[in-house]
Amino acid sequence: TFALKNDTNTINTTTFTTPTYTINWTGLADNNYTYFANITDSANNKNSTAVRTINLDSVVPALSIIYPANATYNVNVSELNYTSNGVSCWYSNNSGIWNSTPVACGTNFTNAISVEGSNTWTLYANDSANNINSTSITFFKDTTSPTITINSPANQTYTTTTISFNVSLNENTSWCGLSLDGATNITMTANSSNTGFGYTNSTMSQGSHSVVFACNDTAGNMNASSG
Repeated sequence: TFALKNDTNTINTTTFTTPTYTINWTGLADNNYTYFANITDSANNKNSTAVRTINLDSVVPALSIIYPANATYNVNVSELNYTSNGVSCWYSNNSGIWNSTPVACGTNFTNAISVEGSNTWTLYANDSANNINSTSITFFKDTTSPTITINSPANQTYTTTTISFNVSLNENTSWCGLSLDGATNITMTANSSNTGFGYTNSTMSQGSHSVVFACNDTAGNMNASSG
């Protein structure tokens, strides 16, 4: 006779009339179980095995990344903050080959390494039954200011009161403006790719003038150049 019990009930009792040494119990819910076997021979001699205890746990630990988010950052991202009810947690970087040293779940990671451009970090957690869960986050890091090239005007004398101001940039840029002779910034008009901006002033006065161009990219990095 084979018997299986959980903490509160007898789950199954199966008796065989022929010599049987194994039994398979399937479809069991996660729980703590005890099992044992009783045997009786043809002379009515009886014996029992020791009671064994097992724990069935097929539920993976909960895992959620708090920071970074699926966003663009213009600062260095070096922390990985998360929540988990697991036992051990670790993460891998973009390649998926390198893994950090496991720590007790709930201990946030510091000094993580992110690169310019797209980053994908994968966080893992396991529990005492070695059930493993993972979750990933992809974010973009851009800490580099756009490079401004002044196309016009040149550092020269013009014989017209209509002057075109034009700059080009090395990346998609969200805004460019100019300050003429220290005045308030004037917003320039972008081209179709947002990598070039222009403005025309048709009422330039006689004399020397200075201009400062300022641009910021889609991550909020600002740069300025004067002409």
